[in-house]
Amino acid sequence: MPAQPFALLEPRWANPGEGWFRAAYKWDRDKIYKWMRETADAVRAQPGNQELGTLLVDIHNRVTLLSLENGSLYKDVTKQPSSHIARLMDSSWNQDVPTSCPMPQWWCPYDLLGLFLSLLGPAPAAADKNNFYLPLTAVYGRWCSRIAGEADPGWKWDPWPSIQGEGELPYVFQCTWYLETDPSTKQHWGQYFLGASNAGDKFEENPTYTGAWRERAQEARFDMLFRCQKVPMVQANDFRDKTAPNMNPDNAGRNMVPYGNCAETYPFAIRFLPDTTKNGTSMTGLALKSKFMHKAEYPDYEEWGSSDVWKNLMPPCANCKELLKRAGAKESLFAPNLDKDKAPKRPKSMMESEELFVENGALERELSQAVLAVP
Repeated sequence: MPAQPFALLEPRWANPGEGWFRAAYKWDRDKIYKWMRETADAVRAQPGNQELGTLLVDIHNRVTLLSLENGSLYKDVTKQPSSHIARLMDSSWNQDVPTSCPMPQWWCPYDLLGLFLSLLGPAPAAADKNNFYLPLTAVYGRWCSRIAGEADPGWKWDPWPSIQGEGELPYVFQCTWYLETDPSTKQHWGQYFLGASNAGDKFEENPTYTGAWRERAQEARFDMLFRCQKVPMVQANDFRDKTAPNMNPDNAGRNMVPYGNCAETYPFAIRFLPDTTKNGTSMTGLALKSKFMHKAEYPDYEEWGSSDVWKNLMPPCANCKELLKRAGAKESLFAPNLDKDKAPKRPKSMMESEELFVENGALERELSQAVLAVP
């Protein structure tokens, strides 16, 4: 008898029993765009949700303009080379995102997609890392790989995508969440936000047309974090003075990434609370490296503790550790192995079938080599 799949929760936008996470994990680009538009229209049609629905429609439109296959802002002939990053601010675009901090800015489809999925929250009260936030982040990462950017040439995708975008995919995708409780009704739910590390352009160092483009894109993200932080995490001159731990010449593991360019940037700016005590007791997160996608472009989602999704979770980097400390959040609640003991184990029947598949594959290769060796 085949093992029953681990029960992933249905997000509030899904139909009961739909198996949304498993289905959405395998959607292609056209299906993603179609779902975004239909979801935005459905929200706008709900009484009292017209404003949110209109915002979701605007985000969907903005994503398609900046993304594959032929987004007009992505392939703007007046601004070459092509880029998934909006190079001029569009003052006509509605950026009125519900937040108590100064208004964030959005110029990359990866971040806009994270915004879209985050605005559809909150998460169910029973949501945890295994049944909701990890599959949500994995779906988010898969979708990012289908709307923009280039897959790592070392990945094993077969067939290889015939159409790819500009620049590497984000190195990391991140989700930060906390449990919010209504003091009067005692009802509770999960407030979350998704983000990706800085990407969307090849950032070619060609002085004839790019100048300090990478640095400008990095500084824009830092400025957003500085303006929108609800709890003091960075200071105004931190970017100019290169104070981030990852830029410290005495740090042997530095990668020269300034504050504001990690996947945590938008989640920390939007979700961290002004009260450091509350951040310490409730704020939780995960960071998922894009390498989790290296084996195939359209696989099934695997929830097992031994899966590539779990294997590619990473701890906060030096920059993020410092931001967590300043915000009063606990680094232990952002640890990659948090709740791994609660992840389902891969059924023995599946392991045996995989071993048999490998053995059969090896046997087929040996037979093929033997045939080729016959004169």
